[in-house]
Amino acid sequence: MAIDIQTFSSSGTWTKPANAKWVRVVLFGAGGGGGGGPGRAVGSAGGAGSGGGGGARTIAEFAASSLSATETVTVGAGGTGGAGGPGGTPGTGGIPGTVGQVGGSTIFASRVTAFGGGGGGATVAYSGGGGGGSGTAGATGGASDAAGGGPGPGGTNQSGGAGANSPLNAKGYAAEYGGGGGGSTRNGGVTGGFAGGSSVWGGGGGGAGGGVPAANTPKGDGASGGGTNTFETGGGTQLASGGGGAGGAGNLSGNGSNGSNGSNGDFFNYGGSGGGGGGSGGGTANGNGGNGGNGGYAGGGGGGGMATGTGFTGGTGGNGGNGYCVVITSTDSATTTTPSTRQVLTSGTSATYTTPANASQLRIRMVGGGGGGGGSGVGGGTGSGGGGSNTVFNSVHAGGGFPGTGIGQGGTGGSSATGSASLRIQGNSGANGIFGNTSTLFFGGSGGGSALGGGTASDVAAVANTGAGGGGASVGTFANTITGGGGGSGEYVELIINSPSATYTYTIGGGGTAGAAGTNGSVGKAGGSGIIIVDEYY
Repeated sequence: MAIDIQTFSSSGTWTKPANAKWVRVVLFGAGGGGGGGPGRAVGSAGGAGSGGGGGARTIAEFAASSLSATETVTVGAGGTGGAGGPGGTPGTGGIPGTVGQVGGSTIFASRVTAFGGGGGGATVAYSGGGGGGSGTAGATGGASDAAGGGPGPGGTNQSGGAGANSPLNAKGYAAEYGGGGGGSTRNGGVTGGFAGGSSVWGGGGGGAGGGVPAANTPKGDGASGGGTNTFETGGGTQLASGGGGAGGAGNLSGNGSNGSNGSNGDFFNYGGSGGGGGGSGGGTANGNGGNGGNGGYAGGGGGGGMATGTGFTGGTGGNGGNGYCVVITSTDSATTTTPSTRQVLTSGTSATYTTPANASQLRIRMVGGGGGGGGSGVGGGTGSGGGGSNTVFNSVHAGGGFPGTGIGQGGTGGSSATGSASLRIQGNSGANGIFGNTSTLFFGGSGGGSALGGGTASDVAAVANTGAGGGGASVGTFANTITGGGGGSGEYVELIINSPSATYTYTIGGGGTAGAAGTNGSVGKAGGSGIIIVDEYY
């Protein structure tokens, strides 16, 4: 089999090779620009510019016969970072900078699009970072949460092609194929900003710049950008590709430091990371805000830091990374390439998976069952939830999540199960419950979301086949009560099998059972069962 590879870091024309049979296109949308940092007078609280959202990664496959001899490739330009605002204005906040621009879309043959990340916000006191783009572009940050691009309902960490949200006054959320959400500044400029969200396959979100509270100290450091090839809310250490750029250091009596630029991904598989936010300048004296770092390919730009004093300016937001396109063509005229197929396994114990005829490679993605939520009651629930069971494919296990307890402890996520795998991502822990010594309503801990999504609120059972943890039980108006902890989510595992066997044995891990109620309490909620997704290549 002969392979032709054409790459595009800027817009151009793809030419179909002779004897082309099958075409695979990998596209990355551009990252959004970071918001510009505001200016302020000494003694006024102020926030900073927030990080831009990362661009999405999209893959499409075509029979070569369906494409023209040449096709147009449009590579999205990274969103421009916003300008900083002038310092010296008396009163709370000062003058804001300008918002970052939305990253451009990368398009192949007017048939498939990877959308760009939203621009970082730039309000005086706080701002939500731009959401990562996917089926639509991410929203630009402002004074409320910035939604990630569709498809998907938005919310917390996103699976599939949905872009991640950027929540107000919090770290950017993570995504699977969509871009990570940009980091938000802290409400009222308290210390530094929040880190950008990561993405397993798309671009990471930019980190927010640093602000300073009215008391002038502590200094506000910029936050780091989100990484890539990892699934973490806010920042994250890379596994096999670019880590997020570091935030710049704040300065109490001079200019803030600039944030570091994000690094590029490997282009074929992973997007680049987000740029770090700039540090604040002049907590107790005059100073310019540090500039946000630029995003790597598809990564969001970092937000600019806040400035202090007349004649000084907030940091400029970092530019989002440009998009990218790779077109891989099979040119073997002697064979006919078959499109990939998929089987989704949602139930079964020691069941049999049958490999399709002529399949040469299997890519398996799976998640263990989520732990159940703990019960509640006066003095605690009478029992913890049940632990989620392992999901197994050919003796490779994805660990089940641990249960929340009836005395308020959230369950940890499944991790480090047995078997050789190419990628393991620990499940998210469930939130802790609350001890209440007054006659009021207290809520249980939320269940942890898996890499495939599905996180649950208190008193809510996890959706089947998400591997999410069940919600812990709340409790009514009784003194000396303890609410249930949320269940942890199942471990996420990937493996590749070349030259596969005819059959394999598999088991779908069950979700953990709900914890029992104590005196005057409620039962917890069950965790979600696991799932196995098998992509088959020929």
